Amino acid sequence: LHQGVDHPGIPVGTMGFDEVYVRVGDFGLYQKRVLLFLSLLCIPSGLYALFAVFGDTDPQSWTCNRSAGVAAQEVVSEEQKCELWKSGDCQPEYQAERNSTVTEWNLVCGDRWKKGLPVSALFVGVGVGSWASGLLSDRIGRRVVTLWSSLLGALAALSTALSWNLLSYTATRFIQGAVAAGVLPVPFVLMGELARPSARETCGNILQAMFAVGMVMLCCLALIIKNWRTLAIACSLPGLILTPILWRHIPESPRWLLVQGRIKECEVLLESIAKTNGRSVVNIQLDESKTTKHVDTNKQKKSEGVLDLFRNAVMKRRVVIMLFYWFVTSLVYYGLSMNASIGPNIYVSFFCASLVEFPSYFASVYLLRIQGRRKSTALFTAIGCVSLLICVLLSSGNLAGGSTQLSLSMLAKFGLGSTFANLYVYGGELTPTSVRNMTLGILSVGARAGGVVLPYVMMLDQVYESLPYAVFGVLCLLAMLIGLLLPETLNTELPQTLNELSDGRHER
Repeated sequence: LHQGVDHPGIPVGTMGFDEVYVRVGDFGLYQKRVLLFLSLLCIPSGLYALFAVFGDTDPQSWTCNRSAGVAAQEVVSEEQKCELWKSGDCQPEYQAERNSTVTEWNLVCGDRWKKGLPVSALFVGVGVGSWASGLLSDRIGRRVVTLWSSLLGALAALSTALSWNLLSYTATRFIQGAVAAGVLPVPFVLMGELARPSARETCGNILQAMFAVGMVMLCCLALIIKNWRTLAIACSLPGLILTPILWRHIPESPRWLLVQGRIKECEVLLESIAKTNGRSVVNIQLDESKTTKHVDTNKQKKSEGVLDLFRNAVMKRRVVIMLFYWFVTSLVYYGLSMNASIGPNIYVSFFCASLVEFPSYFASVYLLRIQGRRKSTALFTAIGCVSLLICVLLSSGNLAGGSTQLSLSMLAKFGLGSTFANLYVYGGELTPTSVRNMTLGILSVGARAGGVVLPYVMMLDQVYESLPYAVFGVLCLLAMLIGLLLPETLNTELPQTLNELSDGRHER
C-alpha cells in the first residue's frame, strides 16, 4: 500500500487491526481534528473543579453589629465576635469585594468547617461518577459517555446558581461532580486509542492543558463577576454551547469497537479515517484470526470486570500502587490550587497557579519521551516534594510571607501538575483496552478521595500554619518511592486484555 496514488483506491484485503490502522493513518488530519474537538469539551473541567476558590471564598474581615442602629464593634477579638454571634446578639457585617457562599450563609466561627462540605461533596461525586463513567464507557462506548458527561456537567453547573441554602448547594455540587466526572478522563482514553503510541503523551497533555485553560478562564470571569451565583451561570455556558455543536463530530474509538466484537462498524470507521487522512484505502476487511488477541469471545470480554482486576496478580499490583499515587497527587495538587492565601491577593495567586500549569505540561511531554514514564513521574514528584518541604522549613509557621513562599509553592505546583499529566498517560498504558476506562475510573476514585479529605487537611493550619504543606511533602515522598515499583511503558504495545499481562511482555 502506498500513499499519494492517483487511482481510486487500493483494497487493504484482510489483515490485523494494528497493520490496517497504520495504513489508514494513525495520527493524521482525522485524529488531529478529533483532538481539537475533545480539547474544547475538556475546558469546563477546570471551571467546575476550582469554582470554590472564588465561589466559596472567605471575606477579608467582618465586624459584629450588636443591634440595628448601633455602630459595629470595631475593637473586639475573633473569639468575642463569635460568642456574640452564637448567642444571637449580633449580625455579621462583611468587608469583602465578593459575594460568596460564606458571606451569604454566614459560614464563620463554629460554622466555618461547613465551608468544606460542598468541596468534599464535589469530589465524592467525581469519585462516584469516575467509577460509573469508566464502567459505562467500557460497556456502551467512549463517545456516548464523553458527550453526555459534558452536557449534564454544564446543566449541573447551572443548577448550583439556584441553591437556596448550604444543603441544596452541597447536593448540587455532588451531582455536578458525578455527572461531569467523565469530561476529562474519558476523552483522554478515547484520544489515546485513536493516536499512535508515539503521539499518546502529546495528545494526553494537550487535553490536560485544557484544564489549565479553564482555570485561567475562571480567574478572568471572577475578576469581572463578583457574585457567586452569576459566576456559576457563566461557568456553565462553555459546556452548554460547545456540546451540541460538537455532538456529531466526536467518533467512537475503533479499538473499543474491535474489543466489543463490532468488526463491521470498526471497518467503516477505519475507511472514514483513511478518507479524511488522504489515504487511498478501500474495502477494509479485518482478519478475525489476527484480531483474536484483541477479542477472543464475547464471554471472555464480559468476564473482565472490577473483580478481575484484582484476580490478575500483575494488574492487582499496578492498581494498588497507582491508587495511592493518584490519591496523593490529587490531594497535593488541589491543595496547592485552592490555597490562595499565598501571594498579594487571591487573583494573583490563582493566576500564577494557573499559568504554571502550561510549562508543566510541556515538560511532561518532553521528559515522557526521553526519560520514559516511570523516571519522569518520579522526578516531577520529587520536585514537588522538595519544594514543599523547603517551603515549610523557611516559613517559620507563616505561609503568607511573600515572594519566596509563593515561588516555592508555584514550583511545587509545577511538579505536581506534571505528575498528574504523567499519571493519565502512564495509567492508560498500564491497563488493557478491555478494562482501560474502568480502571482509570477506579484510579480517579482514588484521586477524588484526596479531594474529599483536602478541606480538612487544610484545616490543620489552625494547629500550625505550615502543617498541611508538611503533610503534602511527606506523602509525595512516599508516593514517589512506591511508584518506582511500576514497569516502564514507553513505546510498548498497548495490552488489549487482562490475559496479555500474564505472558510477561508488558512487565519490564
